[in-house]
Parts: sequence; structure tokens; C-alpha cells
Amino acid sequence: MRWKDWSGYYGVCAYSTYAEREYFAIRHSAGLMDVSPLFKYEVTGPDAAAFLARVMVN
Repeated sequence: MRWKDWSGYYGVCAYSTYAEREYFAIRHSAGLMDVSPLFKYEVTGPDAAAFLARVMVN
């Protein structure tokens, strides 16, 4: 695997040397993508915990 720096995170450029294999795997089984580095929110205030309890899942 080849790794690259992406906004302070390490990401894999490609998991396989053949893009067709990756495409076939996603179309015929499952795919997983971690997008946690893309969005960050800061929730503050006296009701922040109650708000997050309503909008987040465990």
C-alpha cells in the first residue's frame, strides 16, 4: 500500500494495484470509508450535552 499525508492524517492512495479490483469489491460486497477527518464541530453551551445526546447515537 502507498500512504500519503492528507491534512495531517495518513491515507492510503490505493489498497490494490488494480482499480478494477477495488471497484468490483465495492459493487459486489461492501465498502467502508472513514470521513471523520473531514468534519469537526464544536458544540458549547449549557445544553450542549443534552443536545448531543439527542443527535448522536451510541
